[in-house]
Amino acid sequence: MKKHLDKKMRTVWLIRSTIIWTICVLCYLFTFFIPREYWLYTVLPVGVVLALGIIITYVFVILSYNCYYYYLEEEVVYIEKGVIFKHRMIIPCKKTQDVHLSSGPIMRALGLKSVEISTAGSNFVVAGLSDDDATKFIADIKQVVGDNSD
Repeated sequence: MKKHLDKKMRTVWLIRSTIIWTICVLCYLFTFFIPREYWLYTVLPVGVVLALGIIITYVFVILSYNCYYYYLEEEVVYIEKGVIFKHRMIIPCKKTQDVHLSSGPIMRALGLKSVEISTAGSNFVVAGLSDDDATKFIADIKQVVGDNSD
């Protein structure tokens, strides 16, 4: 069954975007030192692009959340994501070499974890799971990997 990330992950993505846009706005504020006769050509267009960028980013975060799924089916982990370009990753559990659990400061503050699945060729991340969901997801993967090793 397809599962969404925890709803708090939208908050994490919005906080990260807000930090980036705050830096952009601070840089934009330095344009006010440009002489007034050049504002029409510099400050106004940059302000419009900045405002549109902020709106598009917040809409994109919500759409990204709605298009992100993960699930474990039989012996395979599926990760589906992407708003414009759809990506579907299929990870056979028997190819799994390692499973990591991690979280950054923002995710930790909201009680979220990331599960990183390592195979011989790549690393796959499912970021934004609650503690219980992450623990259960890892246990399910380990159970399948353990069943295949016999």
